[in-house]
Amino acid sequence: MSEASLGRDPNDSTNAVGHLQNDRTHTFRVTGTIFAPFSFLVGVNYGWFVGKPWGGRELIDRSLLPQGNRWVYVEPPGTRRLDSQSILDLRVSRVFSIRGDNGNSGPPSVEFLVDGLNGLNVASAQDMASRTLGSSLLGVSDRWVDPRRALVGVKARS
Repeated sequence: MSEASLGRDPNDSTNAVGHLQNDRTHTFRVTGTIFAPFSFLVGVNYGWFVGKPWGGRELIDRSLLPQGNRWVYVEPPGTRRLDSQSILDLRVSRVFSIRGDNGNSGPPSVEFLVDGLNGLNVASAQDMASRTLGSSLLGVSDRWVDPRRALVGVKARS
């Protein structure tokens, strides 16, 4: 469907009210940095999010509508929600100065860093296999937050 035709069919507006797909009614986020001993820098990012909203829908067959097949929400979007998510990310880094002078920009340096993502290893659902009422896959989790992982990096400044 092109943007020019959006809204010309009354079925485009069926259940147009309700929560958007990524509308989270409550979120809580804490971000901070700690200067640790031995010149280490520790960054923390914690977020808690209410689950994404969704509602059941059905495909109305083209035999009933002259416009063709249309998905229509049988339940207003936001009637149901995925589970809440709790994500903890950490970063540890340290900068090492290299001997020499680079004029006004200061001495050259190398920064080593390690990022730990999803430190709590929460397996929250991001999406589901089906929103279609009557489907055997209705509300079954299909896509999750990536599992715990680590990234290692190096930054150089000349």
